[in-house]
Amino acid sequence: MIGMMTTVLGLGLALFISIEAYSQGGLFAWHPFLMSFGALGLPTAGIQAVRSRHAVGGMAPKTQRVQLHSALSNLALASMLGGLYAIYTNKEKMGKNHWTSWHSWAGVLALALWVGNVALAGANTADLEKRRLLFLWKSRNHRWAGKAAFCAGLGAVVLGLHSGWGLRSLGGERGAWALTAGVLGVFVGIVASGGEAQAPKKA
Repeated sequence: MIGMMTTVLGLGLALFISIEAYSQGGLFAWHPFLMSFGALGLPTAGIQAVRSRHAVGGMAPKTQRVQLHSALSNLALASMLGGLYAIYTNKEKMGKNHWTSWHSWAGVLALALWVGNVALAGANTADLEKRRLLFLWKSRNHRWAGKAAFCAGLGAVVLGLHSGWGLRSLGGERGAWALTAGVLGVFVGIVASGGEAQAPKKA
């Protein structure tokens, strides 16, 4: 229940930010549009998807949940890359410098961690010797890298909410702090739903 509510909250926040960005138009608008889904909405849904494998029985259903997690993670990465391209290209056109704020560096860190985590997942999934894909595996490194990437992404989102665009477009300080509370709610929900996602213990 907590996991579902957290997913709805994450996707809802991303949808709200993206609608506000889309309404303004222009190349820059694609940055918050894509990043809100790439760093917030899609990863939240992806985490809950892979956790939900504990609630089903059988190899096929579990594999499907992991495949959904993989698809959402890859889509999140593509969205973040698109958001980076939008802001980088827009700054180039305007003759502005890059990487001049904590928000930009947090975003770069999140993207780098995300790329590494997806690559790590790919290495675990691809069985080159037998030329097949294995989706049911465990990796502590992948889990912790994913946590780091997710937290860095949330940090970048929060800093973006309090940036010039965020304050102008999302209701000023009051709006930025309200959305920040929502992002914090996503983080708390992810932590709280971790326990309910554990596989039931056998008697």
